[in-house]
Amino acid sequence: DSVLSPTPYWNLVEGLLNKSFEQADRGLSALNIELIKGIADLVGISSRCVDSRDIDVDNTSDKADWLLGICHSLGVQEYLSPVGSFDYLNEKNPFSENDVALRFLNYSHPTYPQHFGGFVPFMSAIEALAHVGPEGFLPLVRSGRNAHHTIEHLRGRSDEEL
Repeated sequence: DSVLSPTPYWNLVEGLLNKSFEQADRGLSALNIELIKGIADLVGISSRCVDSRDIDVDNTSDKADWLLGICHSLGVQEYLSPVGSFDYLNEKNPFSENDVALRFLNYSHPTYPQHFGGFVPFMSAIEALAHVGPEGFLPLVRSGRNAHHTIEHLRGRSDEEL
């Protein structure tokens, strides 16, 4: 049994997990990729997925240059970064001198009914999917989106404010 067994969409999630765990012998990255593709498929996302290991970009450079190289390789015009990357991107921001706009995710976690009472945010996509199902997943995720932050907007804020 699983802590998610009592959820309305457990059977669906259990099938996804079982299929994804078949990739576990290929490593954690392969498992994660399979989970991401499986969730995307279930909720109707058909965007192209690219493994950064398949992109011919020098990954020996620093993280910021590596990200910019990936963006250029894929023809990306805007890079949406998690706020947790602010410190190193603020320290060295190659995006400011290039044609790729740098934005930071501004997300307010929406609440939804969880079977164990109360609400615990930022559990996992699997946990949310088990509770709200494929039809409720995208509307839930999208309801937490806010206008993206710019690097200028985040400068001078404390870690708690980020």
